[in-house]
This record gives sequence, structure tokens and C-alpha cells, in this order.
Amino acid sequence: MPTFRIRLMSSESAVSLARKRTVRQLALWCGPLCDSDAEVLELLTSELVTNAVRYGRTTVVGLSVTVTPANTVVVGVADRNPQVPRPRAASDDAEDGRGLFLVEALADRTGVAATADGKTTWFERTLETAVPTSLWESSAVVTAVDESPHCRRAQLDARIRAQVPRPRIGGLRPPRLVRLFGAAGPFDIGRQFDRHPWIKRPSD
Repeated sequence: MPTFRIRLMSSESAVSLARKRTVRQLALWCGPLCDSDAEVLELLTSELVTNAVRYGRTTVVGLSVTVTPANTVVVGVADRNPQVPRPRAASDDAEDGRGLFLVEALADRTGVAATADGKTTWFERTLETAVPTSLWESSAVVTAVDESPHCRRAQLDARIRAQVPRPRIGGLRPPRLVRLFGAAGPFDIGRQFDRHPWIKRPSD
């Protein structure tokens, strides 16, 4: 059974990216999805990812999409919170709080699987779109990378922090600090504080 996997930064942008990548990958495997399949899968995927972003206690959300020989698709969302999500009652005028009720109502099956570092919440739904029989001959796992702007910024920040040490101002004289960051001279030290916000400006 072919499987698509992607790890997304835990942010609001992960919700829209997850639903787009789910439908796009299924279209690559099965051809264009019918409107009902696309709409329901986008909705259910959005609800699970939203729940993981809000309550998953994680910086990364895992998304997996698998098509089975029974013409069904299984979508799983992984986070680091081991607590099993429970549907909660929402008032008539509430804007949220109905996500899990929607998933249970529109999916054929739902469940939660415990993992070594948290849990995976999943749903299964039968596709109206016909799945090519040749697809079952493949057991490939397609792995994608989060290319959202939020992820790129986080990766850039991580690389900067890994490459540039965080000096202790009390243990370094200004000339050495200036040379460390490549400034023109010791009197440019003020600009280094503005450029590197993690350096605490020494008290006067």
C-alpha cells in the first residue's frame, strides 16, 4: 500500500498545508478526486491537524496518508501529547469545539494509536473516486518536506543558532566580540546587539 508522509511545523499554516498536500498526493495516485472526496478529506484532515497544533504539545506534526486495496484512504496525524482527545460539547454560537464530532460523523472509522513519543489520531474513509488497480503493486513511501515560510524561517534560525556561539558578555572584551561577528571595529559593537537579539546588552 502506498503511503505519503510529511512532517509539518506546528503552526496555523500547517492546517492549510496538510489538507492541500493530502488531496494533491491522492490526485497523483488516483487522478482528480471527485468534489465530495476532496471536500470531506480536506475538512477531516484540517480538524485533526488543528487539534494537534492546539493541544499536541509538539513543535512538529506528522501527517501520513495511505490508500488501501479496499478503496479507502487512511489519514493519520501524530503529535507528542499521549492524552486521547475527547469530543466536548459546544454552545450553539461557538466558532469551534465541534471538530471531533465532525470527524466521527463523516469518517467510516476513527481511532487513536499510542506511539513511543505521543500518539497518532487517524480516520478512514471510503473513496468515491476509483483507485487504479496498478496502485496496489506499489508499496513505496513518499516522504515530503515542509516548505512553508514558517518552517523555512525556523530552519534558518536553527542553523544560525547552531553556527554562531552565544558569547557571555562578561567573559569577553568588546574587541573580541567584534571580531567574532566580523564588525569593522570595536565601536561597531552596538550594531552587533541589534543584529543578534539573543545577546544581552550589558547594563550600564
